[in-house]
Amino acid sequence: MLGAPAGAFNAPVAVACSGVAILILDLWRNPDHLREVAGLAVIVKLALYGLMITHEASRSLIFWVIVAWSVIFSHAPARFRHTIILGAK
Repeated sequence: MLGAPAGAFNAPVAVACSGVAILILDLWRNPDHLREVAGLAVIVKLALYGLMITHEASRSLIFWVIVAWSVIFSHAPARFRHTIILGAK
């Protein structure tokens, strides 16, 4: 990438950083994001990604769990995704 040797690019770190960056942007837009179903789904997805990095034997299975998890929560109705489940407002 940009003249660096092929082994210098660390894709798992880039994926994790982009996920955390998107979470930070969501929190900036909506401070209650982590109290909502969608915010907790992102935390679970990042945790699963961390598990995928560390458990080589289960990577394929965890990858497909992450894909299914993402599809379910990104296509769920907004009323469900933005339901606050942690603490009362």
